[in-house]
Amino acid sequence: MSEYSLNGVLVKSDFQSEELITAFDIVIKGGTYHSHTVCKHKKTWEEKSKVMDNYNRQILTLLSEGVKTKNLPDLLHLSKSAIDKRKAIIKQIFGIDKGTDEDILREARKQGLI
Repeated sequence: MSEYSLNGVLVKSDFQSEELITAFDIVIKGGTYHSHTVCKHKKTWEEKSKVMDNYNRQILTLLSEGVKTKNLPDLLHLSKSAIDKRKAIIKQIFGIDKGTDEDILREARKQGLI
């Protein structure tokens, strides 16, 4: 599997022709360029990624596959209590005060995490 790196990312609504030329020049010279919106979303994603560790991602994936919370401890080798705490953290990350697994999944889909 090869690894790719993005040297330039622009959101169409972020730039005019001058910015496109600037971005192109930077990338051609070996630099990287990200438009304003990309930088904003990248920062938000990085902040969420710090909290969304491997177990939290696995919880989201398994829930999206229809696995019930009561079955998660057998699959993740975590206690039910640990899983409940992680789900509470996930809800906090997503800004969900009270909600079900469906609310978590809806927000995860909206944010492109699943």
